[in-house]
Amino acid sequence: MQVTFKGSPIETNGNLPIVGKELPQFKLTDSDGKSFSNADLVDHVTVLSIVPNIDTSVCDAQSKAFHEKVSQLDGVQLATISVNTAEEFNNWCAANGIEMRTVPDSDRAFGKALGLYVPDKDIIARAVIVVDQDGKITYEQLVPEIAQEPDYDQAVEAAKEALVA
Repeated sequence: MQVTFKGSPIETNGNLPIVGKELPQFKLTDSDGKSFSNADLVDHVTVLSIVPNIDTSVCDAQSKAFHEKVSQLDGVQLATISVNTAEEFNNWCAANGIEMRTVPDSDRAFGKALGLYVPDKDIIARAVIVVDQDGKITYEQLVPEIAQEPDYDQAVEAAKEALVA
């Protein structure tokens, strides 16, 4: 799928899974060394905030915004996923006084499975996915311009709706 990066067209390796489908199988290790997989999504509504690089201004803003908004929702968990290392994520969290689940996509397997991997830049495209308690996608947003922020309100509303569904 084509998105832009600072106005220039770039291609991801595929298309996001369709709303209503299960999230593709994945198994990662979060920044605290704990396993993070589809099994961690069961019985929770989850917002997956996917950013290209936590150490850039837009990714920083997205991560802070979702942390603030999702932490106010009982029954909703947040995971921020990027190609950053665990050390980079932990440094970012410490510098910002934020405790949240951060998940390095070290081998890009998550990004590739979701059609978000951008081989030319070795990043994953900016996206937001909301997954319900059964592991099904209820909302997805691939941000068409990687250097822009997602629509936070739509994602938060989708998470609220998934709680009552």
